Formats: sequence, C-alpha cells, structure tokens
Amino acid sequence: MTPNTTNYAYLTVYKSDGGAVASQLCYAANNGCQTNLVNLEAGTYSAVITPPYDGDRTMSFKSTLSTDVTGTLAADKVQTLTLGRRGQNGRLSFAGTAGQTVALQVAAQATAPADRLTYYTVYKPDGAVLNSTSAGSNGTSATTLNLPNLPATGTYTVFVDPYQGETLSTQLTLATGTTSGQVTNGASGSFATSIPQQNVYLTFTATAGQNLGLALSDLVTPNTTNYAYLTVYKSDGGAVASQLCYAANNGCQTNLVNLEAGTYSAVITPPYDGDRTMSFKSTLSTDVTGTLAADKVQTLTLGRRGQNGRLSFAGTAGQTVALQVAAQATAPADRLTYYTVYKPDGAVLNSTYAGSNGTSATTLNLPNLPATGTYTVFVDPYQGETLSTQLTLATGTTSGQVTNGASGSFATTVPGQNVYLTFTATAGQNMGFALSNLVTPNSTNAVYFVVYRADGAGIASQNCYVSSGGCQVNLANLDAGTYSVVITPPYNGDQTMSFKSTLSTDVTGTLVADKVQTLTLGRRGQNGRLSFAGTAGQTVALQVAGQTTVPAERTTYYTVYKPDGAHLNSVGATSEATLERVMNFEIERLHFQASGS
Repeated sequence: MTPNTTNYAYLTVYKSDGGAVASQLCYAANNGCQTNLVNLEAGTYSAVITPPYDGDRTMSFKSTLSTDVTGTLAADKVQTLTLGRRGQNGRLSFAGTAGQTVALQVAAQATAPADRLTYYTVYKPDGAVLNSTSAGSNGTSATTLNLPNLPATGTYTVFVDPYQGETLSTQLTLATGTTSGQVTNGASGSFATSIPQQNVYLTFTATAGQNLGLALSDLVTPNTTNYAYLTVYKSDGGAVASQLCYAANNGCQTNLVNLEAGTYSAVITPPYDGDRTMSFKSTLSTDVTGTLAADKVQTLTLGRRGQNGRLSFAGTAGQTVALQVAAQATAPADRLTYYTVYKPDGAVLNSTYAGSNGTSATTLNLPNLPATGTYTVFVDPYQGETLSTQLTLATGTTSGQVTNGASGSFATTVPGQNVYLTFTATAGQNMGFALSNLVTPNSTNAVYFVVYRADGAGIASQNCYVSSGGCQVNLANLDAGTYSVVITPPYNGDQTMSFKSTLSTDVTGTLVADKVQTLTLGRRGQNGRLSFAGTAGQTVALQVAGQTTVPAERTTYYTVYKPDGAHLNSVGATSEATLERVMNFEIERLHFQASGS
C-alpha cells in the first residue's frame, strides 16, 4: 500500500559486488510487482524498495522469494501448472527435433488477483528466444503458440511468467497435431473442447503441388451464434488460409492450392462468447480429378466434407463451348457450389454457381477460347458440403444447328438443364432462329434463350411460351464468326423442356411494280427480304393478300426500310393489309422485310 498516492514504489536487486541485476516499478493498483532473477551467480544479494516520491511517502507490502517450479511437457498430455506463491515462475522443458512442428496450448488459466496477464516464452536449446505469447487480457484464459519447423534438436524450455507476480493455475499441452489424426483422405477427426477458450491444433503433411480441401463439419458452439476461426500455417509459420466457421452453416472449409512440400498446421479457435467451447469433425481430402469429354455427361461425386473437384478439358483457341451443370445435390441440401474455369496459364476465365434458391442447374458460356491447351474446371462446395452433380462440356454441335439444314430436336430430362447450340455466320448475313413444338411439362412459364456473339456479348434474346407454339428471333447483318445459343427451361413445373430449333437465312427477291409476288417462308423462324426500286416523290402501296401461317392466323409484320437503312413504315397482318406512303428520298432501291411467327 502507498497511502495518498497512485505513484510507484521502486524495487532494485543488487549483486554481492553492488551491481544491479534487476529493477521494477511497483504500483498499489496492481497489488504489487515482481522481478525475475535468472541464472544467478552464487553469493549474497540485496533488494532495496523505495517508497513513492509523493503522497505520504510511506508503504507497506509483503515480500516473497521463490524458486521456479519445474517440470516436463510430454507430447499431447495436459500438464497442470500451479504457481502458488506470489512472484513465482514456471519452467517446463520438452524434447524437440529439428524440423518438427508443435504448438504450445494454454487453457483454463486463472490468476489471483483475477484476469491478469501471464507471459509464455519458449527458449531454444541454445537459450535464445524462439517465440512467445500471452493470455489473460480481456478475460482470455487460453491461447495457442504455433512452433513450426523447430530449428534444432535438443531441450526447449517454456518460461511461464505472471506479469505482476500473481499466483497462477493453468493447463499446458505440447500439441503435436497428430492426436486423433489428420490423415489426408483418411477418417475424419472428432474433437470436443471442455475448457473455455481451448483451441484445437492439427498437423498434416503435403507433397509439392498437392491440392487439398480441409473442412470442419458437424460444428457445435454452445450458447453462441458467433464463429469458430480456422487458420492454416505452412512449415515456416506463414498463414496460407483462414476461414470463419459458423454452426448455422454446419461448419466451413478452406481450399489449399498448389502446396509446397512440408508439414502444415491448423489452429481452430472457439468463439469469443457463449460457452467458448466447440465440437466438430475435421476432414482433409485431395481433390477429385477427371476429364470432361465433349458432349458427354460426367457425373462428379465429392463424397468427403471439404473435398473439391478438378476436371480438365482440351480447348482450342477461338473455340466456343459451354459448361453445363445439372442435377446438383448437396448435403446439407440446397447449398451453393461454385464452378470456376481456369485458362491453360492458370488465370481465371469465368465462373458461375448453382444451388441458391433451389436451383440445381446452370450453364456457363465460354465463347472464343483465348488459347489452345488444357482448361480446368474447379468445383468448390461453398461450406464444404458433399456433392453430386452432372457436368457436360457442350460444343453445341450435337444434333447440329446447321443453317438452312434440318431442324434440331432436343428434350431435357434433368430439372434445370439447359440446351446449348452453336452456329457460324458470314459477314452481313441475315438469319432467323426459331424454337417450335415447345413443351414445358407442368409449367406455363417461359423458356428463355439468348444468342451470343463470338466475343460473348448477347445480341438477341426471347421469352418462349408453349401457348405461342414457340418463338423466334431475327439476327440481322451479323459479323462473321461462331455464335452460341443458350436455352433455359422454366423455373417451375418439371423444369424440363422439349422443342425443335431451326436456323434459316432470309428468303430474298425483287418486287416489280404491279406484279403479284408470292413469298413462301417454309421454315420456322425464317424471314423474307424483298427489294424494289423507288423514286423520290413517288407514291406506292405495299399490298399483302392471301396470307396464311402455320400455326394459323398468326400475325406477320411487314416493315419497309429506306435506302439508308432507316425505318420508313410498317404494318402487321393476319391475312391481308395495305401499306401506303409517299417516298421522299433519292432514287434508289428499297426493300421490305416480312417477319412473323
């Protein structure tokens, strides 16, 4: 006690020759202080305690001198350390081997006075400091000190030092990470902590270039919705991955990509509130690999929590393909899975996902591949769920989409499955693309299709209804290249579809004044382009008669374009119509387009 002042008393310890060996500021607010007297020489020592310079300048205290408590840490055994005297320290030794990775786990730390800091310092066999940590601040009673790649074979020492000389009880474990095992592709490890703030420590080995997934599953964090925290360290102590893990998600996973050879460690820290304990299973797995063959369905099963898939395919520069995902199922159910396509140089080309809002299918369009080589599809269940899914590398050429050729017939059987087509066009070509004979079981909602250019940009799209018999889209003045079409089923009902697809060039011809011209568009989705010569100021009329459509009585639109390509006028007809207009333009050739169902 230091009456009427908050300033410090000052402690100095002297050797027998009068040289100072230690000193300390001692505050009543801290209930005192302590100093460590290490590796002393033989002799008589003296201690001088000086009162504060203000207040009453008096003091009262108790003094305690103690030898360090010593002991040995055995691998993966809990060691209880009790420092029952004020100012007493602990020194626990363990045998280490050069290159070995271990961790010092501290749990259930209690001090008197309560909630005070204690420092834990690990010394190498040569007496130099290896690393240190502390526990006790902000109510923490546990910590883990990772000790990767021990530098030498010999005896290491853990020095335990309550900061202000408090008494202490704590539990120490020299964790090797091998208890309950973390074996790649082996059985899952099961862990449950019973002491608040106790961490779990694991180690595993990897070979150069290996790809692994580490998952925590069946996670329980009593009386809290906050996260457990997972960190993976490489053999030099650098962190390579980390993840927040929530019991609401049943756990978490992290991807460990292209690893260096060596021993890795994982530290799992419980939530900071609630009971501050946790239980979980941990699973370490190599990625499932395989090859995607063009237009063949590949079933991918990721049967282990945290496991990922890597499927490769050969691509050619300029080629257009699509990755189709169908029949995705996860456990737990209806979870997100990400699909990422990597270029031959390892850079990301594109990505998509399935599983949100109950979707089990998607299509990732990959137009105009940038290089010739091997592409990789990385399949990554978001929270480390197990997965079964069907993947197809669609080239769009199966059942063909040939300009002016036979119609393609398609029927999907897997809910959410898309249909993917490609076709080529020459510069300036005009085409019509149609879906007909459309069936969407147990749904009246639309099928949706999009036409993409070779650079991946969408140039046309359409909603297609069974009640309309299908739909069509006009593709005018195309650039030369390969185009792709993705047809998506309705979002409800059976989420399947069947249809015919037809691609046609426009029918062309010339209208002669006052002559009847019969126009036949005999293919679904086909358009007509008929030209005529007009004179500035001339008045003419376009007469439509005898129009018949299949299906019957459908509307056809007739649009007249000026010589500069701008719209002049238009009309719609189900059987006949007359379009009259004064032609106020230079003498040139005009054309009109007939477009309908």
